[in-house]
Amino acid sequence: MAEEILSFEGVGFRYSDPSGREETAALQDFNLSLMAGESVAVVGESGSGKTTLSRLAAGILRGGDGVIRLDGKDFGRFTRRDWREMRREVQLVLQSPSAAIRPRMKIGAFLREPFLCYRLCPRGEVERETARLLERVGLPESVKSRRPGELSGGELQRVMIARALAVKPRLLICDEPTSALDPAVQGEVAALLKQAQRETGAAMLLITHDLALASRMADRVVVLYQGNTLEVLPAGDLKNALHPYTRALLGAIFTLSGGGEPPAKGEPYSGQSLCPYFGRCPQREESCRTKGKVLLTVAEEHLSACWKNI
Repeated sequence: MAEEILSFEGVGFRYSDPSGREETAALQDFNLSLMAGESVAVVGESGSGKTTLSRLAAGILRGGDGVIRLDGKDFGRFTRRDWREMRREVQLVLQSPSAAIRPRMKIGAFLREPFLCYRLCPRGEVERETARLLERVGLPESVKSRRPGELSGGELQRVMIARALAVKPRLLICDEPTSALDPAVQGEVAALLKQAQRETGAAMLLITHDLALASRMADRVVVLYQGNTLEVLPAGDLKNALHPYTRALLGAIFTLSGGGEPPAKGEPYSGQSLCPYFGRCPQREESCRTKGKVLLTVAEEHLSACWKNI
């Protein structure tokens, strides 16, 4: 049986406005178990809570409701040593890799940092190990002497993947890892991430608005809308999605060669009904106001919050 790497139990998070008097819920009652070697994609429009979720998983955001566990240990009980070890076991691959590397820092120095910080190998072997990392991601050793501004977006993303692989992570968090890349490069980077996951046996949490990417890279898909989970299903069964919102996402143009988010129709969620999608749902009826927030079992590994289509 696969080992559980990351879990969320009833997790919620709220942001306060500048005055501190009003709060906005970014994530509500989120539950998920992510196993070793498994890839779960979290999809939804901008503002659905995807990035908040990734920051909570990485320990960048702390607090809120519920419990987050890494290897069975509650984040809320982490010691300073636990957080340091987490920085090694959990690696981020972000949308804009240039933001993670100082502009004047050479790539070689950037790749050497984890080896020196965590003493992953004897100092005399660091250069050889960084060269091996670059080879794994399809880059020449000469890249080590260059700076971020001298590399393309695809090359920089490969550097970020190489650095993540250096520490042999147990969890990869990929937040829109291909959306800033040229269409021709997106597929290559996606394939490289999947290969890296297979080689390390790491779990992967993929944050994306692109359902085509999710179907290619993930085992399961979680659909978020305004912080609420509306559907969970195997990535291979996306065509059998039942929730009207998931169907709207599928109906939009989501491809690796471009696309965008579905148009917002109707009124956004106002909290006046239990169904968060009520104001925009083309199938809504008055009784939906008192239903639609509980995930109902459709089939094995398929849950939906829409009672009408089950």
